[in-house]
Amino acid sequence: MTELFLELANVLIAYLPGPALRVFPMWKTRDVKTGTIVVVYSCLAVYICVGFLIVKQFWPVDFRVLQIYKVSAALPVMIIPFWIFRKKVWQNIFLLSVSVMYGPIYVGTGMYAGQNWFQPAVHPLLIANIVNLAVIVFTLPPLLFMLRRLYENPYMKQSVVWRFIWLLPALYFVIFLFIGNPFGADYFKSNVSFIMVRVLIYSAMLLTCYLLETVMRQVSENITLKEHARAVENQLAVQRS
Repeated sequence: MTELFLELANVLIAYLPGPALRVFPMWKTRDVKTGTIVVVYSCLAVYICVGFLIVKQFWPVDFRVLQIYKVSAALPVMIIPFWIFRKKVWQNIFLLSVSVMYGPIYVGTGMYAGQNWFQPAVHPLLIANIVNLAVIVFTLPPLLFMLRRLYENPYMKQSVVWRFIWLLPALYFVIFLFIGNPFGADYFKSNVSFIMVRVLIYSAMLLTCYLLETVMRQVSENITLKEHARAVENQLAVQRS
């Protein structure tokens, strides 16, 4: 029973943080009730748990069942935020790209936990886990804060910039794929520079979101000032007439 619980926890670690990272910056923008998100998120967790318990009976016989289960669990994780925020497709794609960027962190943490519980711990895995947790502690909270401010920006609600900025986190993830396997820890055995590159890429993602939020906030303030100046000019014109 303990082994089953730990395996299930490993699966939840891999699947649940992604939609939470996507929903957090957006849930206030459409006045979506917190209860709605809690219900949807709970249903998602139940779906993953029930699917895991069913598939657990079959994968010792056919390992392909486990792969099918992973795909079937990943699809609702990706689609549900699109359903909650129906009119914000490009914004969802941007957040999906960001969540994919952070995917190696919580997936890698789950892999470390599973390997540490079911077989002797390996030193490179411990280093990988420490790096993952450090990246979360230092980059994710300010990143979520900037994403929340970005999505609350009134100018960004109808801006076409969303159609292009999602390419930035997607590009960072592609770089990840080229420098090594971001979901495994084998690469940590002899290449310390990989850890540095990993930290630099997440720092670049954080800096990119900071600059984007700063620029968009200034644009919104400039538009507001121009509209105020135009209203004052119209009022003066009416008074002169």
